[in-house]
Amino acid sequence: MLMAQDDPDLTDVVRWVEALRAAYARSLEDGVACWRRAEAAAAGGAVSATALAQAALLALETMGPADSISLGMSACEALRRHGGAGELDRLRAVRATLPARSGLRDWRAEASRAQAVIEARAAGWCTCAAEAACGAGVYGEQWRIESERVDAEQYCVHMVVRCTVCQSEWQVRQDDGYHYPIFAWSRA
Repeated sequence: MLMAQDDPDLTDVVRWVEALRAAYARSLEDGVACWRRAEAAAAGGAVSATALAQAALLALETMGPADSISLGMSACEALRRHGGAGELDRLRAVRATLPARSGLRDWRAEASRAQAVIEARAAGWCTCAAEAACGAGVYGEQWRIESERVDAEQYCVHMVVRCTVCQSEWQVRQDDGYHYPIFAWSRA
């Protein structure tokens, strides 16, 4: 999936973030689709990952109470995937200003996760320990589930997971007894 013809050039981050907000104003699905097109363009080399990270930072820096939490969570995801050392200071500064979410979970944890992952990447380390420390899910190409055992009494799944980057092995407990799965990690 490439950028839609009506999407502004991602290197013009101000116009792109304005278009992103307009997409979210139309619908949550349009906003998410705008992020997906940008992610696909970065993955395919049509735009630089740095441009996507800069757009994500601007979206967070200008986020207001009327913006969808999905906008902020998707911006954090883009930073986690594409951010580098150049984005760290701005991310640290904006993290403290982000609006809270009442309810099940404060979404700002995603900004903290992005920061931890970028710090690991900037230090030249594999990001698996940062992801684990933040309670990341076992989804995505970084993880390979090697075994799993369902514990029906505790409403959880015990897994052995391997990082596909550095081959580190982890024990993960996926607790499904809440409104969404919660992951607890430890070194195997």
